[in-house]
Amino acid sequence: FTDETGIANPSLPRSHVTMTFTDQGEHTLTETVVAYNSAKDLQTVIDMGMEAGLASTLERLDELLLKLTA
Repeated sequence: FTDETGIANPSLPRSHVTMTFTDQGEHTLTETVVAYNSAKDLQTVIDMGMEAGLASTLERLDELLLKLTA
C-alpha cells in the first residue's frame, strides 16, 4: 500500500507482484501472482480491502488496453 504520492507505507506488509502477459492469438492471458512473507501479512491486507483494490486495478488495466487498441 502506498500514500497518494506513491510512497510505500513501511508499517504495512510488503508484497512481491509478478504479472505476465501471454499472447494467445486474438486474446492475451494475464496472470498475476502476489506473494507475501506470511499468511498473517496476507490476512492484514485482505482485511484492509486488498481484493477490492486489485479488482479496481485490473479494471483500469482493461480500460487502458481498450484505449491502446482503439
